Amino acid sequence: MSGPMDEKRIFVADTRRRWPLEEKLAMVAETRTKPVSRVARKHGVAPGLLFRWRKTLGDRAAASPPRVPEPYNRSTYPQVVLGDVTGADS
Repeated sequence: MSGPMDEKRIFVADTRRRWPLEEKLAMVAETRTKPVSRVARKHGVAPGLLFRWRKTLGDRAAASPPRVPEPYNRSTYPQVVLGDVTGADS
C-alpha cells in the first residue's frame, strides 16, 4: 500500500532563459559574418531561435551597437570668459 511517504514530488526548474536586447542584437549581428549554427553553439542557443531573432529584429541588428556616450570632461571644452561677475569693471 502506498502512504504519504511513498509520494514522489517532482520539482521542475524554470528553464526559459532570457536575454537582454543588446545581447540578442550582438548575436544576430554575429550571424551576418558567421554561420548561424556556429554562433548558436558558441552562445548555447538553438539555431532556430537565432533565425527568429533575425526575422523579428530585422535591420536593427545590422546597425552597429548603440554607442555609450563618454563621460563629460570639462578640460576638453574651451573656456569662455564672460567678464568679472563681482562688478569690479563697472
